[in-house]
Amino acid sequence: MKRLLLILVFAVAIITVREPLQIVSDDTSKFPGAVVKIWPVGCSGCIIAKGAEHAFGLSAAHCAKNVGAVLDVRSGGKKIGQGIWVAIDRKVDLALFKIPSDICPD
Repeated sequence: MKRLLLILVFAVAIITVREPLQIVSDDTSKFPGAVVKIWPVGCSGCIIAKGAEHAFGLSAAHCAKNVGAVLDVRSGGKKIGQGIWVAIDRKVDLALFKIPSDICPD
């Protein structure tokens, strides 16, 4: 049940973005650039969708505090910013976060 809820949250998060999305992973040469570091816990995340204002990424649930909690993100380009945890499923160890697009890797 939690897994279905998490999938629905992901789908709603992507559908409700009121801007066109660019799926970052459509070009395999871009994979390394889609990775961000989550501080201070030392985890990583992968950007799965990027719009004009916000981007969404996945990380491990054990890296997330709570839904709505703030996370610090550093991209490969050394851009630093903050985002929030949108959904967490501890059973499958998966979490969704949202960050401003301007701190995403290029």
